[in-house]
Amino acid sequence: MNHQAFMVVMGGLAGVISLFAYIPYILSILHGKTVPSKSTWWILSALGGVTFLSYRDAGGFNTSFFLLGDVIGSSVVAFLSLFYGKKSIQKLDIFCFLGAAASFILWFFINENPSIAFCSGLFVEVIAMIPTIRKIVANPFEEDIGGWFLTFLASVVNSYAIEEWSFVVFFYPFYEVGINGLVVFLISSGRKKLLRVNIPFIRMDSSALAK
Repeated sequence: MNHQAFMVVMGGLAGVISLFAYIPYILSILHGKTVPSKSTWWILSALGGVTFLSYRDAGGFNTSFFLLGDVIGSSVVAFLSLFYGKKSIQKLDIFCFLGAAASFILWFFINENPSIAFCSGLFVEVIAMIPTIRKIVANPFEEDIGGWFLTFLASVVNSYAIEEWSFVVFFYPFYEVGINGLVVFLISSGRKKLLRVNIPFIRMDSSALAK
């Protein structure tokens, strides 16, 4: 297998993992364990098609399969968030929607330049992740670590599919490695911290029951 064929295979594999990563996440939502953020997932699903097209126009072909899987999965989660997401809308959610709307308007006027359009879309994605990251910090048990870990794995695999070392093409895969790695780290470290805090209380309750 030559290097070009290897990159195509890795890109396709990243797309498959990216799509299948949503299976445990969706199951966790349906079982009431994960509470999806409406603002995060609706912005990501609306943004997905725009980012996918502008990224491919900028020269990213092999690495765009990850995006395709992400678009499909985030659209399903966005729909489920209407029924299983948080009922209240907070100020941060409104701020993120306004920021996303402003960036969409900007993209509308500059979409003839794929690189600038992609960077605008990426900025929206960063804004969209803020409510979910805030929610993880507040309660790491409201997010499914399995789904996020698979997405992180997909983003790592996708970094081996980079076929063009232009800024846009190589930056996005490494951005995904960073943001998904951050989410996995926050969920894992947050859960460990809460468990360490609660263990003494669990032991005290057990001692009281024994007496």
